[in-house]
Amino acid sequence: MKTKIRIGLSCFLIVAAIVSAISALALESKESIKNQNFTVSESHEEDTGAKEGFILKEYEGYIGIFSPGFEKIPITVTDIEVSTLREADKELLAAGIYTSSREEMMQLLEDFGS
Repeated sequence: MKTKIRIGLSCFLIVAAIVSAISALALESKESIKNQNFTVSESHEEDTGAKEGFILKEYEGYIGIFSPGFEKIPITVTDIEVSTLREADKELLAAGIYTSSREEMMQLLEDFGS
């Protein structure tokens, strides 16, 4: 009887450890992707020689961040859905919103996300 309890408890602990490890890896991977996107954003201008600044535009239903002169493929895509924004903001994004700095871009994204 004690052996069955030990085996059952051991199996439970092993399964719990595996689930915890998978959850931790998934969370770490998600954070890594977020950080990686900003790393790309900050170094993209240096790599391509593009004009400084960023352009915010709609991309596949979300706000995409583009480099001026390279507006077909975004540097990164945010999780902000354009459909949730006001009509005036949707029109601005359809035309593209130029920001001269990363700080200005982040402020706009914060405003759109709230």
